[in-house]
Amino acid sequence: MGKKRRPPRPPKEEPKQPSGNRCWGRTGPFFLRRCDKRTPSRTCPDHKHQWLYVPFILLPAIGGYATTVISLGQFFKPQTKDEITLAQTIYTRISLIAHSWKGEYLTLHPKGWDLVTDPATRNMSVWQVLIERVPPFTKEDWLRYKPLFFVRLENIRSELQGVLAAYGSQLPPSMKTAIENTRGQLTADYTLYYWLGRNIADDRMPADMANMMFRSALIGAFQTLGALATEAERLRDSK
Repeated sequence: MGKKRRPPRPPKEEPKQPSGNRCWGRTGPFFLRRCDKRTPSRTCPDHKHQWLYVPFILLPAIGGYATTVISLGQFFKPQTKDEITLAQTIYTRISLIAHSWKGEYLTLHPKGWDLVTDPATRNMSVWQVLIERVPPFTKEDWLRYKPLFFVRLENIRSELQGVLAAYGSQLPPSMKTAIENTRGQLTADYTLYYWLGRNIADDRMPADMANMMFRSALIGAFQTLGALATEAERLRDSK
């Protein structure tokens, strides 16, 4: 007698999915876990009214986004013609403050403006010519340029501070940083020139040290004021 054949197994029935949409309600602390019920979100018995909380949960994010958009819109708004003219005037004033010290130096220099009108230096800026042609130290030259450091540098620092006080809100951060760096460096140059005068009064300083301090004070002032004037003119011409 042959083996009894087993009847074929009935096919597995797929479990029926519950009808309706998945509930959008949240469970657990701070509603971090999503509800697993497959019912319309506004009729779920456990989260019937929870959908009302969603706008209140999103309010901080919506407020932060709106504030950012408003702030950026005010920052990037196009300037009017009067605002552009005022900005150009401010940058021109800053540039003239820096150039005034250069002009007074050339007035006191024995060669005067002939120092920077040499055809050999035609492709160089005036500031570069002044840096390369700083004279060696002598007591006569220290006394000659003393008013530039003891009087004029302090006036320039005060004028730049006045520009910051009056127009600081209209200047970009790069320009305000350049002005503050200029004021600090000019103070350092004045201090160097002052201590040089204290030490040469009784010939206590070696000649090479005096020459280094004298040239460092002049070159530092030229570099600092030249960089400020160049930055102000760049911003003015970009308007």
